[in-house]
Amino acid sequence: MNAYNTVYNGVFDTVSPDLYAFSTGPDTVTASLSTHEVPWSYWILAPSEVGPYGPEGVPFEPVQTAAYAAMRPFDPAMTADSGDAYPDLTFGTNTYNPLVLAPGASGVINLTVTPDASQVGQAIKGFVYIDTFNPVNFVGDEVIRIPYEYTVAP
Repeated sequence: MNAYNTVYNGVFDTVSPDLYAFSTGPDTVTASLSTHEVPWSYWILAPSEVGPYGPEGVPFEPVQTAAYAAMRPFDPAMTADSGDAYPDLTFGTNTYNPLVLAPGASGVINLTVTPDASQVGQAIKGFVYIDTFNPVNFVGDEVIRIPYEYTVAP
């Protein structure tokens, strides 16, 4: 996988990081990325035969691709009065009620934690992500990741 306009820190025009595949079997290659935060934006696959190429140029070969992403699940115990666009887009729900602020302004998002009764006595850990989201072009950015931990009491 090769990318253009790559910016790895969330700045506009991130497409995907340059990843190069390695052979993992006959006619199979694998490229992978493992990190706590994958750069946002569109990802592009640009497979290519290994050169050098003859005078006819790059030979045509059919390519099959697949992608796999392992992500943290949304915590069903957490709800915010601002809703959340990302679970809405994932599950088809409609909670999105964004807090819209002018530059330099501040605001409050109320977060409610309602653990499941089956979790009594368990220590629960996770992160609250404060994100931006632009519904016009479906891009956003993680502003901050706040860790949380609590024990569910009876």
